[in-house]
Amino acid sequence: MQVLKLYNYKFEYYVFSMDIQKQSVLGEEVRLLLNSELQSRIKNNSSYSLRAFARNLKLDHSTLSKLLTGQRKISSKTILHIGEQLGLSQNEITDYLNSIKPYQTDFVELAIDDYSSVCDWHFDAILELTRTKGFKPNINWVANRLGLDIQVVDKSVNALVKNGYLKVEDSKWVDLSIDNMVGIEPIETTEQLKSYQKNIILKSLEAVDKNEKPKRNHTANVLTVNEKDLPAIYEKITKFRHDLAKFIQREGCCGEQVYALQVGFFPLSEDINHDQNYGVEVEDC
Repeated sequence: MQVLKLYNYKFEYYVFSMDIQKQSVLGEEVRLLLNSELQSRIKNNSSYSLRAFARNLKLDHSTLSKLLTGQRKISSKTILHIGEQLGLSQNEITDYLNSIKPYQTDFVELAIDDYSSVCDWHFDAILELTRTKGFKPNINWVANRLGLDIQVVDKSVNALVKNGYLKVEDSKWVDLSIDNMVGIEPIETTEQLKSYQKNIILKSLEAVDKNEKPKRNHTANVLTVNEKDLPAIYEKITKFRHDLAKFIQREGCCGEQVYALQVGFFPLSEDINHDQNYGVEVEDC
């Protein structure tokens, strides 16, 4: 059975297909640990529940349920968090981290029907805004901060909650997508993904006129490129983007604003038409 996966690393989406039967194998050792620990606690206390276990682990109970059943990917961040809450030794945590290293992508999966409903920049922006200093869990406040229509924010929040990215409880909004990191390149694209990129580029253009230089950074280079180097170039761009995002969102750092990192690398020249004679011979590099 093939399922559609949505990979997200803060303002950049990739689509990938994989066999869902293989997914259950990834992180199996950690799932066995969690299930074993839960059963042990129930054995010692018959009234002990999944919700109680989630509270003890400082996890949302629906997230824990998906981790236990293999419906959610177990990431390195999740292992570090669980290891700390269970009092595991550093060696034990390292062993569990190594068990998922060959497959590490840290993604959150979406059903195909839900995919298009959260594919735009403002969904990420709302989630990021919840982690800023002085955040107010109020539709009007969020709309004002992001320059969005109130109805757009309301629909977006409902979609994020429905898809498990956001938790709204007791006048508190919690971003559940903090593990959304990815280290792979896009295999295919969709009209939704193209629309996402176009919209974020429009926001970038808007920022050129709206924000003073200290508040933004727009740079460009025009280069002659050997297309044989494209894979290596894309790999370097990916590494730069991920390293910068990890630095910006490092532990203990609480931001005040939501920024977008938009990277574009594309051809300015057209492919050579070999059927047309321009009277000039071009040698390969």
